Amino acid sequence: MGANDNLKENIALINTEVSEKLAYNGTKTEKGVSYYDYTYSGDSLIWVYQNVPETVINYLLYELAFYRAGFEWGHYYVSTSDGMHFTLTDNIRISHDGNKGLRKVFEYTENYAQ
Repeated sequence: MGANDNLKENIALINTEVSEKLAYNGTKTEKGVSYYDYTYSGDSLIWVYQNVPETVINYLLYELAFYRAGFEWGHYYVSTSDGMHFTLTDNIRISHDGNKGLRKVFEYTENYAQ
């Protein structure tokens, strides 16, 4: 997959990979902290990622997990060029998927991040 550029094919690929390979297991609590639990069933392709820092991989999985939970994405550049430019956002003007997910982020923050 090349640069995102908001191409329908790239968006469809991300949606397919997320919906088919990232299963939402519900909200769980560990040591008093609530979190969304997921199971990834796709190929790990370790040989591809061995030179990618674990923090980057975890960041991307985190973004995909929140997208799968219905938080949705916006982008913080007027025109996106790759997946790293997607983030949860409060700038509705450049929203990628609308503001439904934003309200969910605020609701989650108010209820669980105190």
